[in-house]
Amino acid sequence: NNNNNNNSSNSRDLSPPRKQIRKERNRQEEKEQEEEEEESNVRRTSTGLIAGLRKPDELKEELSKLKKNDTSKFIAANSELSGRDQATIFRDKTGKKVDALTEHLRLKAKAEGDPNEGKPQWGGGKVQEDEREKMKRRIQEEKNAPFSRYVDDSDLNERQKNVERWDDPMAKLIKKTQKPGKQKKKCPHAGLPNRFNIEPGYQWDGIDRSNGFETKIVQARYDKQTRELEAYRDGTEDM
Repeated sequence: NNNNNNNSSNSRDLSPPRKQIRKERNRQEEKEQEEEEEESNVRRTSTGLIAGLRKPDELKEELSKLKKNDTSKFIAANSELSGRDQATIFRDKTGKKVDALTEHLRLKAKAEGDPNEGKPQWGGGKVQEDEREKMKRRIQEEKNAPFSRYVDDSDLNERQKNVERWDDPMAKLIKKTQKPGKQKKKCPHAGLPNRFNIEPGYQWDGIDRSNGFETKIVQARYDKQTRELEAYRDGTEDM
C-alpha cells in the first residue's frame, strides 16, 4: 500500500522543476550557443564547406548536411521562383514565345509537305541557297533540253556570252554583263603624285599633311628619267 501511495504521489507531482534539471538545461543551451559561435567564426568555402584540412568522415557528414539543407530549402521555396510544376516554354529562332501545340502542328504540316523542309541548312547563307536553286533549275532545264547541241543553239550561246572571265581582254570595253551598282564616291581634290598611283579617299580635304617623303621620291624618279632622256638626245644629236 505504501508503494502504491508513493507511485501515485510521484505521478501527481506538480512541483516546479528541480535544480538538477535546470542545470542540465542551462548546460545544453550554453553548449548550443558555443557551437553557434564557433560555427559563425569558422571560415567556409564558396560551397559552404569548412575550409582547411578535414577528415573523410567529417567531410562526408558535412556534405550530407548541406545536401539536406539545400533539399529542404528547395522544397520550401516558391514554385514560381524554383520553376517547379511550370509549363515548358517554347521559342522560335528569334526568341519569341510560341504555343507548343501550334508549333507542333506547323512542323508536322511541313514534314508532310516536304521531308527536308524545316531542317537546318548547313554550309552557307542566302547567296549559297540562291546558287543551289539556280543549279536545280539549270539541271531541270538540261533534262528537258535535247541531247544534241549545235552551233546555232541560242540558249547555249547566250549563256556563254554572259560568263565573266578575269582574263578577258574585252571585259573593260563590254559593259553589257556588268550589274549596275552603287557609284563609288571620288575625292573632288586632285591627289598628290605617288609611286603606286593611289587616289585619295573621298573624305580628303585637299590639305597635304605628309612629311614630303613621297613627293621627293617621285621627283627624284622624274629627274632621273629626264637626265636619261637628255643624255640619249645628246648622244644621238650628231648622228
